[in-house]
Amino acid sequence: VIDIGSSSVRAAAYRLNVAPVDGPTLVDGTLEQELCSLDALGNGDVGAIQLRVEGCLDRCLATLSALAAAEKAAGEEAAAEKRRGRSKDGGGEQGGGKEGEHGEQGGGRLVVRALAITAFAMALLGVDVTGKPVTPLYTYARADPLAAPAAEALRQRLGKRRLAQFYQE
Repeated sequence: VIDIGSSSVRAAAYRLNVAPVDGPTLVDGTLEQELCSLDALGNGDVGAIQLRVEGCLDRCLATLSALAAAEKAAGEEAAAEKRRGRSKDGGGEQGGGKEGEHGEQGGGRLVVRALAITAFAMALLGVDVTGKPVTPLYTYARADPLAAPAAEALRQRLGKRRLAQFYQE
């Protein structure tokens, strides 16, 4: 999950439907956060926010990769113990090629099944055809002297009834 908020950006990894919990649970050690995506006036530097998002995501994925590698090593050690005729727990099956907690056991691969992204409420950024920003980041928190008169003009143009319908749609 990547969350781009007005006070911070965050990235975290979750396991899906891991017993005994029926639903997502946070993978320990993967929550990454960097504070202050917007200044006190609600203005944001798109490049700085992008760097924060990328940094959080990179660290989250690095932790997942390290967990998957550790799980792979533990699986290989258990398999070696089994080949020698014993297991770490004194008997029984271990490993067995099942999917591991953080990746595919035996393959050491990190399996990502879904990605979720959340972002600022009511934010707008104009971009060109290549995705390069061409306007400032306009957020709900931005102190813009043009916003209040424009909002009032829109209220008057639409009228109370149409404005209420607009928010219902």
